Amino acid sequence: MASLHRNRSSKFWIAAFRGPDGRRHFRSTRTADRRQAEEIARGWEQVTLLARAGKLTPEAARGVVARTVQDLYLIAHRSPMPVNTVRECFQMWCKAKMLEAARTTALRYQTVARRFLKFLGPRADKDIALIDPKTIIEFRDAQARELSAGTANYSVKTIRACFNMAIEHGLATNNPARVVGIIKQQQRESRRRGFTVPELERLLQACGDTPFRTLVTLGLYTGQRLGDVMRMTWDQIDFKERTVSFLTRKTGRRMIIPMAMPLEQHLRSLPVPADATEPIFPKFATARTGTVSTLFHDRVLAPAGLAPVRSHHKGADGDGRDGPRVLSPLSFHSLRHSATTLLKAAGASDVIAREIIGHDSEVVSRQYTHLGPEALRGAIDRLPDVTCAPASSTVADPPCTQLTTN
Repeated sequence: MASLHRNRSSKFWIAAFRGPDGRRHFRSTRTADRRQAEEIARGWEQVTLLARAGKLTPEAARGVVARTVQDLYLIAHRSPMPVNTVRECFQMWCKAKMLEAARTTALRYQTVARRFLKFLGPRADKDIALIDPKTIIEFRDAQARELSAGTANYSVKTIRACFNMAIEHGLATNNPARVVGIIKQQQRESRRRGFTVPELERLLQACGDTPFRTLVTLGLYTGQRLGDVMRMTWDQIDFKERTVSFLTRKTGRRMIIPMAMPLEQHLRSLPVPADATEPIFPKFATARTGTVSTLFHDRVLAPAGLAPVRSHHKGADGDGRDGPRVLSPLSFHSLRHSATTLLKAAGASDVIAREIIGHDSEVVSRQYTHLGPEALRGAIDRLPDVTCAPASSTVADPPCTQLTTN
């Protein structure tokens, strides 16, 4: 059992205890307060007992240290030491992001936080200082096995950002996620491609006269992301100037795209509300992008035979919504690839294709400051009309131009 001693040459109490090696040790507690010295000596003794029993894990040692510090704080301040739990810090960070970031981004952060807290279990209600890099690595690897490497890497970056906030607010002193690396993704996880012309015809046939047909037509002839297309309003469609204008959610870039004839004909066939600020897709405008993407897969891609049918019910093999994410080479984002491919096949230069699709290039931006509407419209007007071609069309597939589509 640990004991306390005083040395005439020092004002600090000396703790005597028997170490894991069986030898008796004498160590200064660095405090002249007897009650504080007793707590420190008791902590050393607890660590020693754990070591003798073969139970001194890093987590157990940190637990002893945390309890000792809390007891010392109580003695010094006569009130419990405030504990900044992992759960409280992540909840604070997610709440702030709901105001600072786009709603869809904030919801993704919340998903990561929920998974991390679930992974921690009881540790989620412990001090955030107890989280170490090993814990985050274990979580990252579990996410990679259960979902995908991309999801695992995104989770690490999200946790890293949360700890940065905790440091800024004085809730933590270090960021354990800073030293955790990301997983190298397999090439198969990002092997996306565009639709061929016959596939586009099958896609539109599967859409029928539903809003998905308008969604696909807009996505193909503007080359924009699903989140931007599904939230478009009628005042962004200018039939007089034959343009589609909007602000991209991801990059904040102002886009004014000439309206292709097939797109114009389709939009003119739709009923336009008296209030031009009404969304083109009332049922999609307020939904999450992931929700609409899932509906697009289940109600259009799979019925068209362009993607496998997915089950959203967890089975014996661990599939379903919480199972590993199997990436399909075709998705709504493939329309962005298709738009690029069709533009290049129609003779548009790389610069014009980038300007229409909205790709950023440092090389291009240094050489070109502005492209006139005539150049863009010329490229748009040369796009093929796939909206009315029969399903048995023998139109040759356009060359598969692979460009990065962020």
